[in-house]
Amino acid sequence: MYYNRLKYTMEELISEKSCTRCEKELTISNYSWFTDEVICHACMKIEGKILSQIDQDKEDVRNSGEIPTEVLEEDITWGEYPSKEETAECSD
Repeated sequence: MYYNRLKYTMEELISEKSCTRCEKELTISNYSWFTDEVICHACMKIEGKILSQIDQDKEDVRNSGEIPTEVLEEDITWGEYPSKEETAECSD
């Protein structure tokens, strides 16, 4: 697992109580691929869907500070899981 050392220590990651993107309570803490946010599992799944649609090298967008939501054909709501069909496209 990638460990983002730009902002959080491991202790701070574990101590986070809510998703910094959608503010839902965290049951699992994940680092955003694109930003230095600690995000919930639902937001991570949305990021996975975005990553599956990106045509460029994934490393080029890691910690870029911008989330390229324009690659998605539909509107997204952070904190809500993509539909089961969409989730099948983005594995953990």
